[in-house]
Amino acid sequence: EFWKHRLTQMAYYVLKSVRAGEPIIDLATREAPSEPRQVIVDMAWEGMPTVLYGPGGVGKSMLALALANAYHSGVGIGGLKNMRGNALILDYETSWDETWRRSTALLAGSGLSRDRMVYYRFCSAPLVQDIKALKRSITEMDISFVVVDSVGPACGGDPELASSAIGY
Repeated sequence: EFWKHRLTQMAYYVLKSVRAGEPIIDLATREAPSEPRQVIVDMAWEGMPTVLYGPGGVGKSMLALALANAYHSGVGIGGLKNMRGNALILDYETSWDETWRRSTALLAGSGLSRDRMVYYRFCSAPLVQDIKALKRSITEMDISFVVVDSVGPACGGDPELASSAIGY
């Protein structure tokens, strides 16, 4: 009886706290936050998603791979400056060999060798179902730049539907 009462009491206070939500803050009393670092100058910021959007066949996948190569190698492309770190392609559309061919061509076009190619993983399950394993691998491999190609299949359903988009 004692523990039942204590657990009920604890549940009450936890729910009360969760339901209260975040406190209202007066932004005028806050110091200016620091700007997020630019991973790819004027295009991608650390900790923030960047979406490449357009009709099929315009080169979104190639551009995303080129940006991932730039980040992974530390060598900018097209006059863009970028940070350097490990990049990963989560591919829902092609295959490792197609990505290898594209990556090799992009690196050669930038005068770079294949010794610093991006990491690659083919994906078939929706991202929400794969996230635990991916988080572990991303941490172990110190990956700090991830390309999801493309969002539609990664959602595991129609990305226009809230249920699919929220899971993603």
